[in-house]
Amino acid sequence: MIKKAVLFTLATVLCAGIASITRAQEIAANTNPATTTSDEKKSDGPATKADASRKSGSTLEEQLTALAEKMNKLESIIEEQQKKIDELQRQRNSETATAMNSTAALPGAEPASGGMRRKPADDESPLTFHIGTATITPVGQLDFTTIFRTTNVGNANATPFGAVPFNNQIAGHLTETRLSGASSRFGFRVDAKVHDWDVIGMLEADFFGNNPANLNITSNSYTNRLRQAWFDARRGKFEVLGGQSWSLLTPNRKGLSPLNEDVSVTRSVDLNYHAGLIWARQAQLRLVYHPNDKVAAGVSIENPEQFVGAGEVVFPFAFNAQLGVQFDAANNPATPNLHPDIIGKIAFDPDAGGRHFHIEAAGFLRSFKTATFPIGGSSFAGHTTTGAGGSVNFDLEVLKNIHFISDNFFSRGGGRYAIGLGPDVVVLPNADGTDINISKVTSYATIQGVEAKAWKKWLLFGYYGGAYFRRNFAIDTTNPLPGRFAGFGAPNSPNSANRSVQEATGGFTYTAWSDPKYGAIQWTTQASYVTRSPWFVAAGAPKNAHTAMVFLSLRYVLPGKAPKK
Repeated sequence: MIKKAVLFTLATVLCAGIASITRAQEIAANTNPATTTSDEKKSDGPATKADASRKSGSTLEEQLTALAEKMNKLESIIEEQQKKIDELQRQRNSETATAMNSTAALPGAEPASGGMRRKPADDESPLTFHIGTATITPVGQLDFTTIFRTTNVGNANATPFGAVPFNNQIAGHLTETRLSGASSRFGFRVDAKVHDWDVIGMLEADFFGNNPANLNITSNSYTNRLRQAWFDARRGKFEVLGGQSWSLLTPNRKGLSPLNEDVSVTRSVDLNYHAGLIWARQAQLRLVYHPNDKVAAGVSIENPEQFVGAGEVVFPFAFNAQLGVQFDAANNPATPNLHPDIIGKIAFDPDAGGRHFHIEAAGFLRSFKTATFPIGGSSFAGHTTTGAGGSVNFDLEVLKNIHFISDNFFSRGGGRYAIGLGPDVVVLPNADGTDINISKVTSYATIQGVEAKAWKKWLLFGYYGGAYFRRNFAIDTTNPLPGRFAGFGAPNSPNSANRSVQEATGGFTYTAWSDPKYGAIQWTTQASYVTRSPWFVAAGAPKNAHTAMVFLSLRYVLPGKAPKK
């Protein structure tokens, strides 16, 4: 644009000069004789014309000379202006380059020049797109799963470990075969730089929600459900996360990261993962401090839920109606809660000899509250108790590409974190049967396993896991019938009150094709054996229930990661 303006200016000046010369010639040629002096009139004709010609020529030369001087001055002015323009352009280019360099670490950053397009990173997926300075990357998988079980547990993709049927039930003599796409997932991840904060946003969903009773008749219309919806912002050593994400109690593979690839929930296809695993996805506010790149310490406040298991706890007879609405027995999302669960965790991630080691320790604090109207009382009475527990977990690369997994959990009041296989608390009557007290249930859980990348495309895995829940009961002094009990695991308790649930699993994942830009195609085979043992076994009844399972999964996995910084 600048060069065009300069050329236009020069052309205008030249046209003006030519017009001036032409006008001067016309004036010289049409000079009025009446304006000449008397001496000129008296002169001979030839002499007069020569003199006039000389004067006219002299006038034109003077005009051309003056015009040339003006054009030279104008050219000098234009050259000076062009130099200033060039200098301003160089300054602008330098500022643009500085701005681009300052945002080079930000995935998806736009250059400072509004008219320029960002050049895609070499490792960037073609599925990734940009809005402003944010990089948006689709996440998820397209999954086809086939499931076979030797008993009918009544659930497809997620095994209800605590409800495996006994062989004295009809369901215990029926096999189960399911083909499903419900494990498919979709969502997106957003990476952005907001002032000095590195921000990640995650939204993830699958199709294992509240499915209709006629699901498998015709359309197989699996219901969408929310898995994760959170944001994470980090500035220097400090990090904050808010939203629904993996609980801080969920074991990690790396630091305290909430990303799917950094949590340790086994390689199982089963949507309930594995018996003995401690996990939850729930709303939370998490604060994390990173003193260095090998250590992370965090605390979170998370959504609470007073849980007594699915038909596992028997309430005191006289208070059953009052207590039923105050606890979740896997049927009450409106359960009242005193305050959020408070969870703390510290993780260490040292490296040695090119191998990675992850060690973590976690602890939690929970509270439980009920309100009752005592028998013979005049007002309501409140009852509270506080539960606590913790875990110590390891992911150790003992040999190159061979990881030893060890997760170990203990609690008094934390049963729901063990996939809800046992209760948090029980409610017991007082000695005279006029009121109640809340009592915590002791629980243990563990996962021990090995994961080995045996060859380039083959990942082998094997686990043993289990959960144990200590009995807690008392004579029901509020029941008019003698010999009745309240609590968990008492004589004559239902066979859903499990003492232990155990699972052994082996399997492999074969990655047929993989590309960081386009994702991967994987085939996973999982074979598992589950057994559960109740606290009370009636005479002649089986001592435990068991089932064998095989999962076959073929899936296309989206890249799911932002470009490298």
